[in-house]
Amino acid sequence: MSASTAPSSSSSSPPVSSSVFRAVQRVNVGALAACADGELRPVLAALVRMSLIASLDKSRRCSAERTQVLQELSRIELVNNLVALLSIDFHALETDARKELMQAASGNKKAPGASGASGTEAGSSSLIGTGSMGPALEFERSDATARLRLVLAELLGIMGQLQRATEDPSSGGGNGGGTGSNPSSSGAITLRPSELFDHSVYLSEVCDVLCIAMAELPTLLSPPEVSEALLRLKFGPWIICHVVANQPDSFLDGEFLAPYSTANYSLDSKTFASLQLCFTWCRMATSRTRMEATTRSANAPWRSSAR
Repeated sequence: MSASTAPSSSSSSPPVSSSVFRAVQRVNVGALAACADGELRPVLAALVRMSLIASLDKSRRCSAERTQVLQELSRIELVNNLVALLSIDFHALETDARKELMQAASGNKKAPGASGASGTEAGSSSLIGTGSMGPALEFERSDATARLRLVLAELLGIMGQLQRATEDPSSGGGNGGGTGSNPSSSGAITLRPSELFDHSVYLSEVCDVLCIAMAELPTLLSPPEVSEALLRLKFGPWIICHVVANQPDSFLDGEFLAPYSTANYSLDSKTFASLQLCFTWCRMATSRTRMEATTRSANAPWRSSAR
């Protein structure tokens, strides 16, 4: 499978090659410039932010590297979509997203993607309307702002189901098919299927949007909570690998592993295997020690100043 190809449900190939991952992790602009467009496809979100968002590093070298990255990106048509995502008013979006999460956690809103539609049962969505085409088709036909809202609504709906299952184990994640997240439980949380996240055709674009959203809304979308939600999905490990490649700091800090680091947390064998698969390739991609890898990452362009 090439780096830009969406996976099958049983794929064990990472979305990003080890050479590209190391180049992004170490901010090796020369190595990135030598990569083919297809290899760079999974990390375009990080590269666009690297070239456009103000960096904490004000040195002449950093400025030259950002200019070089921008020149390399100028030949890739998909970059325009990501630039549009960075132009969104994220402060207003976060307000709506927090309302959405509260609705999803309280159970007042039908999880986007349930029964193939993004609608509501007992209230309207704060992020999206009540489109009749379903999340996948809506995503295909939407502009950058609407796509970001669709992805957030879908993800926050999943996170809300998990939160309800944690608070009320008998809910089984909102559909009565599980036993909650109690570590002593013999079952696993069962979620409604996600039409958008389970659709391989749009998966790369969904990952782009998710990477931008997590970078711009860090207090709303923390890696541990997002990871726990994504691992319940068919392509969850693949999506997490994609996000980690665009946020090398999260790999170095082990943020996506946080929910599973405590001894009192129990995972079913399938989910645990997926988690192991997700991070095996990350470990293989790093040939130097954490200290060496962190040397340049501390002032990397993706550690941008607050907007």
